[in-house]
Amino acid sequence: MKNILKYARGIPLILLYIYYRFIKNGLYESILKLGVLILILLISLNIFIYVKYHTEKKRISNIITFMLIIIIIIITLIFLTNLFLNWDQG
Repeated sequence: MKNILKYARGIPLILLYIYYRFIKNGLYESILKLGVLILILLISLNIFIYVKYHTEKKRISNIITFMLIIIIIIITLIFLTNLFLNWDQG
């Protein structure tokens, strides 16, 4: 379980890298602002997981599963918006 927590706390760093790549590609500002809000949400979720781990060890797997589902949805949304934005250019 501690290994899962190490990876879960590293997820915002991965998302920051993905976000930086999208900035270099030059997406619209509204999508970038949305990305910042999503990153803040995920970092706060990770802090919540870390606090929750010291108080209740049983519910931690449910929170990690919920967070992973959110991350998958966010990544697919970013991919789809990038696809549609490049559709007009190509």
